[in-house]
Amino acid sequence: MKRIYNYLKKDAVLTISWVLAIISMLFIKPDKAYAGYTLFTPMMITRRQMEGQTESKVYLIDMNGRIVHYWTVPGVIKLHAELLENGHIICAVDDLNRPKTVTLAFSIHSILELDWDSNIVWRYDNELMDCHDRCRLRNGNTLIQRYERIAPALQAKVQGGEPGTENKGITKNDSEDDFGWRLDDTSEGVMYTLVLEEITPAGDVVWSMNLSEALDPEIDIITPLCGRELWPGLNAIEEMPDGNIISTSYNLSTVFIWDTVKWRFGNSHGNPTKHRVSFPHDPTVLPNGHIMVFDNGRFHSADPDGSINFFPPDFSRAIEIDPETNDIVWEYRAENPVDFYSTYISSTRRLPNGNTLIDEGATSRIFEVTPMGEIVWEYRSPYGYAPAMKANTTYRAYAVPYEWVPQLKKPVETPVTAPVEPKTFIMLPDDKGNIPNFRTTLDKRPVVQFDEPWVVSRPAKR
Repeated sequence: MKRIYNYLKKDAVLTISWVLAIISMLFIKPDKAYAGYTLFTPMMITRRQMEGQTESKVYLIDMNGRIVHYWTVPGVIKLHAELLENGHIICAVDDLNRPKTVTLAFSIHSILELDWDSNIVWRYDNELMDCHDRCRLRNGNTLIQRYERIAPALQAKVQGGEPGTENKGITKNDSEDDFGWRLDDTSEGVMYTLVLEEITPAGDVVWSMNLSEALDPEIDIITPLCGRELWPGLNAIEEMPDGNIISTSYNLSTVFIWDTVKWRFGNSHGNPTKHRVSFPHDPTVLPNGHIMVFDNGRFHSADPDGSINFFPPDFSRAIEIDPETNDIVWEYRAENPVDFYSTYISSTRRLPNGNTLIDEGATSRIFEVTPMGEIVWEYRSPYGYAPAMKANTTYRAYAVPYEWVPQLKKPVETPVTAPVEPKTFIMLPDDKGNIPNFRTTLDKRPVVQFDEPWVVSRPAKR
């Protein structure tokens, strides 16, 4: 008994996670779920949570919701960490006590790579970086996003967004309702753009691209209700198999393929397509060449002229796009938008078994659906509660193959039972691309939905 007590005392984090898993696990379709780990990082939202914080944690859970490992990161992780194939993680961190060179809410100071034991094995410091994403390239270099001011002549040509919301400088503030910064209206309003830079392990820049030079002010129009401080604002950068870069822009509501603009999808204001996305996140390329995107839907209720309609309401969805035809060939969404809706952050990833992992980031609800929309695993994170948002938040979730974590013994998962009836369902287009009627498909597209925070298991395939 004393031995058990000493173990529990030694690592309270792992102990608490096992207790939470034991008392709140639910069993869902063990024969259909992807067998692996899940990586996520609790987001810190308010200044109260950030100030005085000397470290952050990144969690790796098994299919029963138990923490099997965690990394301790010095400083405040901005948004998320990603697991590399060697068991290391890469993340962006910020130090609130250091002065801001660029007065934008998402600026950071450093990108860190930590090994399995949380030792820093690589870092890159630049006070002009954006925190939303970075990408470890196949050649071992790292792609980062850096701020650069837009020339006044070009700034005058940029259309859309809320007038007067250009960056006006930021000063410290004790507010807990924002990121601890406030606008200083005495300074001139300016706009920034992003520069993609490829960094070697030694920190040398070997390639760069100024995104404002690739955009077209007549086409790449800022979405109504968005700010004008950044053009474009990217929340994801991902290397494609052909070496190009795929990104999502939240304030242009557009999915891009870059090295010069080679493909756009979604912006209904300057570049209307047959389908529309709004405030999208996390694009990835599938083996068949299609593209997965989390469509947050923050402005689905906005008309192209910027006016707001409250019917139909905003909604979120995970979509698969055929870039050759610009058709949405697969879609997951809920009948009732409040059952699945995240106005910001979030992610979606296609799994090796054909299922799709979705992070409803605004509530830290991570779940896995089959191609027919059946939920076969679901997990609600109990970590990182943000009082200002009234919810836990998770920027992005990753499914991790067992093979990526050779440091751990492959776990044996334990199923539990969940007596919950399906409440929502998936909508898939028919042969003509039309979305079926809700009621006619309700009995064919079951999805399990829960109302209270809990931890759910997905037992390993037998």
